[in-house]
Amino acid sequence: MDRPHWQPNPTQQLLLQACLLPEEKAVQAFAEWSLLPTARRNEPASQRLFPLLWWRVNAWQSGPLRTSNTDESPIWKQAMLRTWALNQRRLAHANQIAEQLRLAGSPLLLVKGLPLALFAYGHLGLRPMGDLDLVVPDAQARQSLEALAAAGWTPLPTPLKGSNDPEVELLHPWILQSRALGDFSELYFRVRNGHGFRYADGSEADLHWYIFHEQCEPGVDQPIWAKALPLQQLNRSSQSEISPHLLTLDPVDHLLLILAHASRWDEAAPIRWVADAVLLIQAVDHFNWPRFVSLAKDRRLTAPAGALLVYLQGQMAMEVPATVLAELAAATGSDDIQRLTMRSRPDVSGGGEELLYLLRRWRRLRQDQNLRGKVPGLMRFLCHILGIPSRRELLHYGFGEFLRRRT
Repeated sequence: MDRPHWQPNPTQQLLLQACLLPEEKAVQAFAEWSLLPTARRNEPASQRLFPLLWWRVNAWQSGPLRTSNTDESPIWKQAMLRTWALNQRRLAHANQIAEQLRLAGSPLLLVKGLPLALFAYGHLGLRPMGDLDLVVPDAQARQSLEALAAAGWTPLPTPLKGSNDPEVELLHPWILQSRALGDFSELYFRVRNGHGFRYADGSEADLHWYIFHEQCEPGVDQPIWAKALPLQQLNRSSQSEISPHLLTLDPVDHLLLILAHASRWDEAAPIRWVADAVLLIQAVDHFNWPRFVSLAKDRRLTAPAGALLVYLQGQMAMEVPATVLAELAAATGSDDIQRLTMRSRPDVSGGGEELLYLLRRWRRLRQDQNLRGKVPGLMRFLCHILGIPSRRELLHYGFGEFLRRRT
């Protein structure tokens, strides 16, 4: 059986164990990892853990290991310093955005990278990230988007699976066009859970109006918003100025988001989820496992939650109550959300899963009394949501993707 896409390979697993296990076992894992070929140790997914590795190795009571491979330590340290500088800039942007959205009448949640660095990792230099992940209430999506654009953040192109292939971009240049503000319709807000933005300095942010993929019903996130906490309250990183208007998720909600996000296919191996999850659980005095199980059931995410927790228990010595794993396993079925989360791939089946989701949303929205007369035919609907300029281009793109994904 193939290794699940979210599961680290043996080399990555040794690196994660060096970063996360108790010292004696971590030293042993580090020694084994150090003997592996440099090319295997330095794969892109592993490089995201180098800041944490440098920090951990230098925290061992025996000091840094003096082996033939620790001459790479300056590279790891430089990765930590570079991450710290970039995350300071991201935090400054987050503080500014929080104030701008407050004036627009919307609260702001930070999720994943930055709040995890401040709380779970306890240091802005230890958790690299590509962008800011922002969440606003679904009812404030439009005004928040407009406030972000007015502050100088430009919408990115509409995301399409496979659109980062140069040959596809050359064949369909519209893929690279920013989504116009006028194209953020009520339909788009009810199908997608967020959209990316870029600032003049190159910084990027994802603005989400729903927290979980494929769960885009008005009000669905209200229980999570009710549990949100001020980021200042959770911060364990010194010398970090945090706006009092910045919120983040309760750790239980955050863990489920980490596991659900990690279980979705990504071109870059998502091994960093292991460190995120382990350090988040360790940062909480008494993790509320009963509420976690209840939330996973409500969100129809027991399959990814259970599978990834089993891995953490088996490979990262993470103590997960047996009753939690048993309840998650018993609740797992053939639910659509579970299937989309665990099986989405960049092949024909993955494209089919996405089309089925869009078809289901189209049917659901056509039945919504509040949207009567606003939902176009299926082809026009797909063009609008996917950012494709015409039905002819939709067919051209779809047929090309089918052929490309078959290979």
